[in-house]
Formats: sequence, structure tokens, C-alpha cells
Amino acid sequence: MERATALFLDCSGDADAFLAAHASEIETVIGREASDATATLEWTSLDIAAVTDLGGQRCALLTIARPPYNDGDASVDPLLDAAIDASAAII
Repeated sequence: MERATALFLDCSGDADAFLAAHASEIETVIGREASDATATLEWTSLDIAAVTDLGGQRCALLTIARPPYNDGDASVDPLLDAAIDASAAII
């Protein structure tokens, strides 16, 4: 993992195990077989998109999608929603 937000790391748990669990989807993007992919997580999804760094190297941008909003859930915090939206990792 080149870079990751603290929130992404908190959501993904053990980074090595997380990457290993989704290696085929990540490799599909990094290997230029697709420009994006999606993986299913227990409670949401993982979006994987191809990006290019300043040196021209292809990388994968991983974003954990925000779980669906439940109007009846009083514990939902708009600041947390914004933080999850901004949480990503670059592989």
C-alpha cells in the first residue's frame, strides 16, 4: 500500500490480509485488464479504479463505499459520512 487514510486502514483491518483477499480484483485493474472493478465486503463494497501517478506508473485507487443510510439509525454522524467518502488507499 503506497498511501492510505487512517479511516481506510481502520475499515480494512490488517492491510496485508485485506489486499490478499482482494488481490484478483486489484490485479485486474493494475494489470490493465480493466479500468475499474468492484469487490463485495461484508457490509459494503470496495471500488477499485485505475490511476496513474506522476511518474506514469499505473496504480489502483481503493475506496470503501459508504454503507446505505438508514433513516431510523440515530447514531449516524454526518461527519463520519463525509470522512468515509474521503477515505481511500492507493495500491
